[in-house]
Amino acid sequence: MRLSEQARVGNQVRFMNSASERMDRVQRQLSTNRRIDRASDDPTGAALAMQHRKNIAFEAQMRRNLENGTAFLNATESALDGATELLQRARELTVQGATGTLGPSEKTNIAAEMDQLIQQLAQVANTNFGGAYIFSGHQTQTAAYAVSGN
Repeated sequence: MRLSEQARVGNQVRFMNSASERMDRVQRQLSTNRRIDRASDDPTGAALAMQHRKNIAFEAQMRRNLENGTAFLNATESALDGATELLQRARELTVQGATGTLGPSEKTNIAAEMDQLIQQLAQVANTNFGGAYIFSGHQTQTAAYAVSGN
């Protein structure tokens, strides 16, 4: 079988076009620092890259959730520690006021301090973290307690 000159030139032109396309692809990869520029470049690789991106985004979200949860628990623990201290002081005042040795002025002072402790305990119970009241249950936009009256 004989090849004509036109067939040989056609083969060389196709080879040169193919080489030029490969060179363009390699130059594009070098300039963008990406092996896959479009999903059509490597469908399997693109699917794998998308799965890796999804896994990385999921892991980053989990890390943020853990950090937020830890901060929320730290705020809650701090509030509970403050409430415990206030309740211990209230217990001390209650025991002190229950003795029959105090006069009316001392009992009035204890009552005034107890009122302050109640106000402080309400502030602790209405602790706000990230725009949400931590002791309000599912109604996080509403303060848990309001102190009114005597």
